[in-house]
Amino acid sequence: MQFSVLAGFNATQQVALAANYPLIRVFTVGQKSKSYTPLEEFGTIEQNWTIASPQSIGGGQWTYFSAVCWFFGKDVFDKMQIPIGLLSDNWGGTLIQSWSSPDALAKCLPTPPRSSDIESANDPSVLWNAMISPVLNMRIRGALWYQGEQNWNQPGYYRCALPAMINDWRLKWRESSDEFAFLVAQLSAWYPAPDDWIPEIRLTQSNVSIALENVRFAMTSDLGDIKSPFGSVHPRNKETVGLRLSASALAMVYHRNVPYLGPTFQQWSIDRNSKKVIIAFERDSLGGGLEKRSFTCPSEIPSTACVGFELQFGLKMWNASEPIIVGDQIELPYQGDDVPLGVRYLWSAFPACTIYNRDGFPAPSFNTVAWTGPWG
Repeated sequence: MQFSVLAGFNATQQVALAANYPLIRVFTVGQKSKSYTPLEEFGTIEQNWTIASPQSIGGGQWTYFSAVCWFFGKDVFDKMQIPIGLLSDNWGGTLIQSWSSPDALAKCLPTPPRSSDIESANDPSVLWNAMISPVLNMRIRGALWYQGEQNWNQPGYYRCALPAMINDWRLKWRESSDEFAFLVAQLSAWYPAPDDWIPEIRLTQSNVSIALENVRFAMTSDLGDIKSPFGSVHPRNKETVGLRLSASALAMVYHRNVPYLGPTFQQWSIDRNSKKVIIAFERDSLGGGLEKRSFTCPSEIPSTACVGFELQFGLKMWNASEPIIVGDQIELPYQGDDVPLGVRYLWSAFPACTIYNRDGFPAPSFNTVAWTGPWG
């Protein structure tokens, strides 16, 4: 979320366009304060409330203004034509534990120990205390959450920590789920990634929208940017991320009849006679029908790392299968007499995203095999 407009694609043009949005106000919290006790006022402010302009949106790389936050807010304004306040409150490369209150952390024991470095922004609750607690004095409509790479090796913990944090934020603001929207951006394509647990983090980021009311997510793993100077997990196409989050907000918060879902897995079945697996999707996510797009694995990445659909035939034995669209379903052919034990999609750090609906939204990842990895 710290990734600024100036660091992304078409930066000069996007910054200039900010002059057309005087009814949007922006605020950026400073990153020089951490606290082991809750604060009522910000320790530092990078940019106080100001009118959106080329100067306030193009303040510098990694300072102000947040690209995802800006593209989100700009699109909401374009569709709704109402004044909007955008508060950018972030610190790149931090753990979810830093942004969680002690109450939220207590829901997901064990809590990691405090760092010996008093300056660590990754100590439990230090950013909640210094950068979120002061915001409790404000009335807000919702939050955008774009985080997860620092918890890559804690997929089990993250599965508990993300919904615990969301529920706690709502409680602290004394807002019900109907009044506090929470929008999550999934981790993007990432190579070289530190481990194969990245898909588990993404799955948690999508499943939380099922577990909790008024939570939505935006998929970003189809925006892989292997040439990004900031690393592939930080794609420069932040406009698409913001627009996908905005679509969710328009549908959920402002009750506009706009598409925001990609084809969402519903169930799978096996046709043994034809030797194929059949994937069905939630009807309200089809968006006018399925479409298959081409995908070329970047030359910098082994082709085996760019994975789409896979069928399981044994423990840790997964074989790729090329999808065929038949009506509103996907068929995955297989060979041999063995019957598939499971199916998964986009289960790699830099996946091959090929299935979309005609509204332009990608199908998110799924895995029919229960995860048995470490708690993390």
